[in-house]
Amino acid sequence: MKKYFEGKYSLAINFWGFLIFGGLIVRGVCGYFSAYLNAPDLLLLAIIYTFITSVVTWRSASNNKQSDPSKYIWKGTAAQIISLLHVVGGVYIFFDMYLNII
Repeated sequence: MKKYFEGKYSLAINFWGFLIFGGLIVRGVCGYFSAYLNAPDLLLLAIIYTFITSVVTWRSASNNKQSDPSKYIWKGTAAQIISLLHVVGGVYIFFDMYLNII
């Protein structure tokens, strides 16, 4: 787990495996069951998962860009932008569902 949280896995595993495909599964299952069971608190699990995987993907992209900047600068930057967009979406869902501000 320490290796995961430090972003030591490859960028491809963190981005495609955890952030994109894992996020689709977790958010899809939590979204379905929160609507089916009328339990919006399940969305909090999806938001937490999104924040964790976004931070880890950001760290992995930073490590990737430092290892070979000329080769990986665009991949790392693109992964960081998409991670940031996931965090913004999670914040939006949190404020919309739990605080009804937006």
